[in-house]
Amino acid sequence: MAGRLKADERRERLVRAARKLFATRGYEATRMEDIAEAAGCTTGPLYHFFKTKQDVYVAAIRAATAESGATMQTSRGAHAEAGPLEQILLTCDYLLDLLANTEAVSFVRDAPRALGYAEWNRFNEEMVVRLLETDLRNAMIEGEIEPEPPQPLASILASAILAAANHAIDGADADSVERFRSAIRRVILRLKLPIPITPDGKRPPPVRRR
Repeated sequence: MAGRLKADERRERLVRAARKLFATRGYEATRMEDIAEAAGCTTGPLYHFFKTKQDVYVAAIRAATAESGATMQTSRGAHAEAGPLEQILLTCDYLLDLLANTEAVSFVRDAPRALGYAEWNRFNEEMVVRLLETDLRNAMIEGEIEPEPPQPLASILASAILAAANHAIDGADADSVERFRSAIRRVILRLKLPIPITPDGKRPPPVRRR
């Protein structure tokens, strides 16, 4: 067990070093030798865990995503009283706030080329679209929004967040992300039904005022 833990710690150290280099230098400029040196070892241990630089990159993205995901879940837990639609707003805000993070921006910039666009799209589907899809489905179950297949709508919201990221990467003005934030919030809030749907799928009768 001790040897296993030691191996896990060595791999984690390599991934931490890779994350810093990929964030500051970018994928193309980072060499395997650089990662090993930053982790304080030779390339031997690095190639023991990862066959290619792309393998290291995937591990780095997954580590960063897991870290961000845990932080986001803590944030969502602090607003446990919020309804599903409000949780969607919180999720989108959190993802947009990540654009102030150098590492997150570097991944959005480099991942399509480093992983290939098909793999990048699968990664985005796994990490962002499914989360939004779950929140949208919950909002439909709670009667906050009209029932419909949630996946297309989740993809639209994820694409809007990605568009905001691309604007930030391209050096757009500092307010560009905030404009996207406002637009995304307006789209989400317009989904809210003025009268909730009951669990049996029907709207309750209007309250007659005397």
